[in-house]
Amino acid sequence: MTTGSHTKKEPKHHIAVLSGGGVTVLHQLVKLVFTSSLTNKHPLELYSGGIVADSGSTYPIALLQKMTGEEALELFIRMAPEAMPGTGFLAKQTISTSSRFNPDMIHAKLQEILGDTTLRDLSHGLSIGVMNIETDGDHALSERLMAVPNLETGRNHFPAGSSPNLSLVEMVVAATSIPTVNKPAKIKGKEGIFCDPTIDQNPIFYAKELRKLNPDANIEMVYIGGFSPSRGKFKELFNRSSAQKFQSWIKGIARQAYKRSESHEMIEDVLDIRVRSFETEVGVEDEKHPRFNPIDTSVRQLTLLCEAALKDIAARREEYLDHANALLESYKIRTGDPGTAKLDDTDFNVALATVRQICERTIKPVADKQKAAKTPPIESAETLQVTDHITPSFMGSAQKLSQDVSAVGISLARYIFGVVSGLGSAKKEKAQEPIPTPLLSSPVASEREVA
Repeated sequence: MTTGSHTKKEPKHHIAVLSGGGVTVLHQLVKLVFTSSLTNKHPLELYSGGIVADSGSTYPIALLQKMTGEEALELFIRMAPEAMPGTGFLAKQTISTSSRFNPDMIHAKLQEILGDTTLRDLSHGLSIGVMNIETDGDHALSERLMAVPNLETGRNHFPAGSSPNLSLVEMVVAATSIPTVNKPAKIKGKEGIFCDPTIDQNPIFYAKELRKLNPDANIEMVYIGGFSPSRGKFKELFNRSSAQKFQSWIKGIARQAYKRSESHEMIEDVLDIRVRSFETEVGVEDEKHPRFNPIDTSVRQLTLLCEAALKDIAARREEYLDHANALLESYKIRTGDPGTAKLDDTDFNVALATVRQICERTIKPVADKQKAAKTPPIESAETLQVTDHITPSFMGSAQKLSQDVSAVGISLARYIFGVVSGLGSAKKEKAQEPIPTPLLSSPVASEREVA
């Protein structure tokens, strides 16, 4: 392994890391599409070191196999409200655990786009994390299904546990099978039953395999998107009186941040791979920083996610320009492209405006559709027709949810009335004293800040 400066001119190979799930993946996708728009290159052409993805982040990576970045971004925004579990689903799960979100729409779209694509068909490196929950046999609990490139020949190597014949659709379905939301999945050619690796999503395993195959290559690992609380934000959360009630939650975030810093240090010091982060840092001044819920598919959150990504890009102009020029320089050396010019502020402004326009023109029809859905014409239950995008079982669950919510509301009202009546009859001498407000009704949620 070589360290320090490289004597010959060679490309710097970049590994893109996307981690996270649900609709929050949109934040990462906006940043990825911005870099693609700025360089005028497809994302898979830019990150020659490969892509590491887990959970919901595997969706955009799958889409990019057959689409441009702009097409993938537009499709994700259009599908999210109908294809992903929303907050209504969570409410239904709380009331009746027998209900399940139906991911058929997402899976059908993946099959339509990817078809029979396997790991063998990929022209780039890829690592997708899955968790094997099979109880029998000697299978590893969590593993990465990888195609690792030889950066000189361009040929992919498949480490133990992976196979060139593995279906990309089945891998994505397994990686996004979140417990309590989607059922575990099988992958043809592998023993076991798989689900989302929610407790173990570490890119160091791919970095180790890539370094093993390419001991002298100049490699950089780039974290795209996501949210990272600043040191000041951590301090503020601990010091604020309302945050004292959530210290265990805050400490959990701190442990995750420390674990990631350990991973970064190992990747840099042991594997000689530089780590660079383009995650959105949440500062002390971000009082109105939105609480991004991975199952909140509302237009409001889609808009906030896009706005947060665009705001972060604008605030880190020099960093993004430097990164984009490094990607183009690598592409120029690898392909012999002589016409690649250095990017400047004008290119940056055009790319930022382009991505903003994509977000706005795609979100508007979604907002109009949701607005129209809130004011439907009055029809009898017998005349209601199920749309092509929503299954009959989903509609049945929604109707039952309404009935369940009403039933719960009536039960709670009766219970409270009974308690109040009991208190009144038992303590007539204190009838004029107000009844104390229950602790759980205190508006602590509105004060809580999430990094």
